[in-house]
Amino acid sequence: MDMATTVIGAAEAVLCQIALWWQTYCQFFDPATLVPAVGGITDTAIAARVYGTLLLKWAPVNLALYASLHVILIATSHYYRDVYTDSGRRLYILKNLSKSIILCYLVTLFSPMMHQVLFYNIWPANGVFYELGTVYVVTDVTGLLLVRLPLRTRIHHTCVLILGFCNIMSDYQLDGIHRALIYLTYLSMAAYIVNTYLALRYVAPEGFNRLLASAACVVYAISIGMNMVCQHMAIWTDITNRYYGTSTINQAMDGVADIADGGWFTSIMGVLGGGYIYAYTAMYWMILMDDMILLCFLWNNSWLSSVKTTERGSLLVKKPVKTE
Repeated sequence: MDMATTVIGAAEAVLCQIALWWQTYCQFFDPATLVPAVGGITDTAIAARVYGTLLLKWAPVNLALYASLHVILIATSHYYRDVYTDSGRRLYILKNLSKSIILCYLVTLFSPMMHQVLFYNIWPANGVFYELGTVYVVTDVTGLLLVRLPLRTRIHHTCVLILGFCNIMSDYQLDGIHRALIYLTYLSMAAYIVNTYLALRYVAPEGFNRLLASAACVVYAISIGMNMVCQHMAIWTDITNRYYGTSTINQAMDGVADIADGGWFTSIMGVLGGGYIYAYTAMYWMILMDDMILLCFLWNNSWLSSVKTTERGSLLVKKPVKTE
């Protein structure tokens, strides 16, 4: 009993110390003083500082998760320990497994807020979306820097990095195309099972992989379909409001008037008459292209398809199942 009490007491002390370190760490990287209580961030320099601060805050957390998962997989997985010994493959596994864990956590935080947004049109404070959105971006940026990825996936992650900065520049208390970012992020996070499969296909039994790929394929198809509807509705609504409901000449004049204030980002967007909508659409379609390729890959590796891979989840080498 004394030994158990000692162990429990030591564990509590360690956890309390970790909580204290985390509180100090968060206070050091707290951008709250730069985020206005009302309205969004209109100064590009301040937005860059907030974005950089949040990236630096959460990147070490993601790297710590990489290290923890590496230790766990070395101890529990024969494939990870003895078969896939190259650092590139291991980093790919860690990238997707850590991302699935973080996205699952973010979905649990986002869901109550999305309920308020969808049913009551109540939008939380901007700072909440800035923080949670940047946590999502960190998972892609870490993979972009550490993992060898196909070009289309690198473009995907780069678009996410750019949209993360757009998130910091957005005021979600006002209506506009920027709100579509929240739907894009939430529906993408909800498909975290896809990243779970991409990681576990190298270390889990083949039968379990086929089952997981089937579930991931269904969830991802629903996520992509709902996102396509939401994004294109938001894009079409924004275009019609700007070019038929709101005068682009007034937008341009407002943009010219703002140049003297040094807000070059918002000024240029105003002069273009809301031209950023085309940039947003182009980035979304690049993300969508990568999503559709990944969806086909999930289909080919699931029980829903007659295609069977010759390697554990390889996207490149496939052969049809023999029918005779």
